[in-house]
Amino acid sequence: MLNKNILNNRKFKGEVISVSADKKTIKVSLPRSVAHKTYGKISKLSTIVLADISLVLSVDIGSTVEVISSRKISKRKSWKIISVL
Repeated sequence: MLNKNILNNRKFKGEVISVSADKKTIKVSLPRSVAHKTYGKISKLSTIVLADISLVLSVDIGSTVEVISSRKISKRKSWKIISVL
């Protein structure tokens, strides 16, 4: 279950890149746009995070999910899935 401090955590929407073999971890790409400091050109960047699938039953590659930051679950995994959009 999610705790009451859910409003203080960071929430992002991203696309699922891969699902682990044991169906407990997914890799999510979180896109963002950044403007160049001098020239103003917009660049599209993405951050890849590992998320836990404990609350959601099934997730497929290519689906859009909403993730929230949480405590460290493993060495690289510190995000949880809230919902599949």
